[in-house]
Amino acid sequence: PLVQDLLLLARSDASKLALARETVELGGVLEAAVCFLPGRPAPLPRLAVPGEGLTVRGDGDLLARLFENLLENA
Repeated sequence: PLVQDLLLLARSDASKLALARETVELGGVLEAAVCFLPGRPAPLPRLAVPGEGLTVRGDGDLLARLFENLLENA
């Protein structure tokens, strides 16, 4: 993942990063990020996302990567 993150950063710096702008439900993105954590605790921690159906407009894959990185470094 480090190499992929560096490649993503280089594309972003060169303004060559294609973003898929779509409506993304944050609860699903956060749940996916927790599920893919290496060495994640079992059972999985419960997530409390304020408000059901909390959505943002953005790239779901990049948001998932952002949350994975934040959780891995927490």
